[in-house]
Amino acid sequence: MSELNDDWKWLEEPNKVEFEHAGIKCLILRDRIMWLGGYVALDPGHPHFGKHFRDIEVKGVHRGLNFSGRGDGQRRKEGLWWIGFYCDRPGDYVPGRLDNLKGGEVYRNIEYVRGEVRKLAEQMRDAK
Repeated sequence: MSELNDDWKWLEEPNKVEFEHAGIKCLILRDRIMWLGGYVALDPGHPHFGKHFRDIEVKGVHRGLNFSGRGDGQRRKEGLWWIGFYCDRPGDYVPGRLDNLKGGEVYRNIEYVRGEVRKLAEQMRDAK
């Protein structure tokens, strides 16, 4: 990795990472506005399949869920219900966004998001 200033390290990260954890499909995507989002896929038959993110309780995952929806076949695999979170919340640094000028924001990098997605996957594995 090159010696980029911390404000620019996001340039070296991938825009999409797929992996599996706790038997659950996991995904990290960079939004077109440059923040990362973390997602897990729920199969039909999962107790939270088809539920709105506000109706799914999670603990200790980056400021809670703020996404749920069917896979579109492009960014997220079809036939699955995807839930997740965006790293564009208050206190998150989003590259190129003007409201970062307040100071104190933290960029949530790939490794941070991967850890949060793993926590989410474990909770969804254990959901009954």
